[in-house]
Amino acid sequence: MLGQSRNQTAEPAGQGAEQMVAKEPPVGVRFPAEVKAALEKLAKADDRSISYVINKIVTDYLRARKLIK
Repeated sequence: MLGQSRNQTAEPAGQGAEQMVAKEPPVGVRFPAEVKAALEKLAKADDRSISYVINKIVTDYLRARKLIK
């Protein structure tokens, strides 16, 4: 999946990556039903939010193309 689920991390409770990231303005995105269902399934399997999953996928994509560090 995308990495360790929250239940498997070494971080203390309440200190997850989602809580450490500064709140940014929201971005509205529409996905086909099939894509949304896949994102929901992945998020559930990793015990993460859909927002986290989307952010991780986009960030990894941009880093792979050296558009961000």
